[in-house]
Amino acid sequence: MKKKISITVEDGLLTEIDRIAGPGARSAVVERAIEAYLRGLHLKEIHLRDSALLHEHAEAFNAVAFDVIDYQRSWEDPLPGES
Repeated sequence: MKKKISITVEDGLLTEIDRIAGPGARSAVVERAIEAYLRGLHLKEIHLRDSALLHEHAEAFNAVAFDVIDYQRSWEDPLPGES
């Protein structure tokens, strides 16, 4: 269900909206702009949460990575009986 709202914008912004939207389509442009803005905020929130988790567990992640590197390095060692 859509609700009618009233907003106030600068003349230049309204001119740009009208240029993009064409006659009678301002609401669609404004709605898409708000959706894009909110999506960006949501993605920023996810990024910040993920970054916090990575930093919180960085020591454990690094320990696992170094363990894998040590394991792979052992493959480069010659097999017993080889030089």
